[in-house]
Amino acid sequence: MTQWDFAREIASGDIVVFDIEDAAPPSLPIWELWPSSKYHPQRNPSEQCRLILGCSQAGDSSKPAAIRFGRSAFKQYGPQGAYSRLRGAGRGGDNPTSSGRGRMNQYQGAVFFVDMLGVGALTQNQVTLGEGDFKAWGMSPSISPSANLFCGQLLTTFRSCLAAVRTCHKQVKIAQLSDCAYIWSENVLAVLDAARAFMWESVNAGLLSRGGISYGEIVEPDKINRAIGHFILGGAVTRAVGLEKAGKGCRVFVDDLIHRQIQKSDAVRFKDEAFSSLKNPLDGTVVREFCWYATGGSVADWSNEPHVAAKKLITILTKLQFSPRFNWNQANQHGRIQLACSVDSISAATPTFIGNGNYILKGEEYLLQLEANNDRFASNFQQVLSARLTDIERFFVDGIQKDPMQRWIERRS
Repeated sequence: MTQWDFAREIASGDIVVFDIEDAAPPSLPIWELWPSSKYHPQRNPSEQCRLILGCSQAGDSSKPAAIRFGRSAFKQYGPQGAYSRLRGAGRGGDNPTSSGRGRMNQYQGAVFFVDMLGVGALTQNQVTLGEGDFKAWGMSPSISPSANLFCGQLLTTFRSCLAAVRTCHKQVKIAQLSDCAYIWSENVLAVLDAARAFMWESVNAGLLSRGGISYGEIVEPDKINRAIGHFILGGAVTRAVGLEKAGKGCRVFVDDLIHRQIQKSDAVRFKDEAFSSLKNPLDGTVVREFCWYATGGSVADWSNEPHVAAKKLITILTKLQFSPRFNWNQANQHGRIQLACSVDSISAATPTFIGNGNYILKGEEYLLQLEANNDRFASNFQQVLSARLTDIERFFVDGIQKDPMQRWIERRS
């Protein structure tokens, strides 16, 4: 597409405005700098930079469209990201006056693919459901209990978790396909934040989900038929789907590109405990896990709020162990393995915030417990949770971990 073809599609006289702060104007071939006495990039880069299409030969339009990116958007997307969005706008993506149809946007971004575990076994009648399973999800067992009816309730809850993420995370797009979903954006941090939020929402709701996050090419339509919904494809999508199968349990695995971008960024909330490397002793391969349960994300700085983090971790760990909503997951061997691996990884994060290893539970030991005892009751869950939350209070004072020496002295006295 030439400069003039692009100009014709947008309409003559369109002005694209960047408000920039401590940043030079983007070096893009199709733009010309609009002279302005107020803009002096060498002396005052915080002044507004106005860029205008070179479209004086593109015809006339009585209704020119205006597109504006504020300081935060410019910082978020960068010059190339903003450029791709503006091109999308010119081709009908964000410009309601454009008549372009059926065209695709292509850009670099992050994709989170998440799959609800156990649905295949459930719909193939490999799980025997009891009255307690239906009651745990607020359903009245019908005369002929149906696994598909039960699965429909799980999918509705899965969708509610996605809706909650969409409400609070405006920078990402979301598409659900039955028992799996995609969450994506040009902004890597936004995807990590949304992935973290979804995992907390889903496990707290009683669902086991597992995901993969990859960075790379994203292709999507510039116009969405809202009656049907989004769709997405590209290299990042394919790799995210593959990463989801890298391990067991309600975990999220990431590729090296995601990890390197985070390490180079100034996002303190996604460093230190946010990632771990898992090595397969059989072949030496390494996969990186995004430890969504070990970081407050954009919600809070857990390094300064260990008491809050400890209570959340203990709550979610106790739900995985005792909540009747996970009863159907442990009804077969595959589900028990997923639960055991979930408990193993999440419990391993508790010492960081509690200060001791009292709540570390090895997956293989917990798996033996599951095979020996299949009973889950709501009353038992509440009793255990209450006892644990009371127990961890002794490790904190005013929301901060007690000094190890102080705890030792208390034990001796």
